[in-house]
Amino acid sequence: MPSKIDNYVCTRTLGSGGSAKVKLATNQANGEQVALKIFNMSLPSNTKKIMETIKKEVEVYTTLIHPYMVRLLDYKEEALWVKSSG
Repeated sequence: MPSKIDNYVCTRTLGSGGSAKVKLATNQANGEQVALKIFNMSLPSNTKKIMETIKKEVEVYTTLIHPYMVRLLDYKEEALWVKSSG
């Protein structure tokens, strides 16, 4: 059973770093494939101050439109992640 985050079904990990993973996911409502960046909030490095910086970056990023940039669809501070057992 694949893991789920809100209405997205995660199919595989595209990459990972020190503070986050990027998962390929499919929107259950419309079948659109997206990349989800998931921050591990249990890490000491992901402090409230760092997350505030990320929120500011998201605000700027939503105003940018360029053919060579990935489009930001949504930002959620909290989401329900149901991990698969396998």
